[in-house]
Amino acid sequence: MDSSKTKELSDAEWNERFQSIYQQYYAKLCIYATSILANDEESEEIVQNVIYKLWEQREKFNEIENLQSYLYRSVKNLCINIINRQKIEDKYKSE
Repeated sequence: MDSSKTKELSDAEWNERFQSIYQQYYAKLCIYATSILANDEESEEIVQNVIYKLWEQREKFNEIENLQSYLYRSVKNLCINIINRQKIEDKYKSE
């Protein structure tokens, strides 16, 4: 895809775009993450990290074909990482 379009956006336009993404997806993603982790704090932190990473990599934004799928998949993957980490920690605590 042509990434020159993303470079044409001003800082204000980027801020507006990400504010819109945040408003549209934040609560839904938190609910989704909580359904996996059953922990509101960790869920919110995961969603914030996903949106922050999207912001950091905004020059690649146009490469994302389906933003909603990208966000949900990213949240799911981070939740799975946390679950796996917790399993490892629990294993070593029980030894």
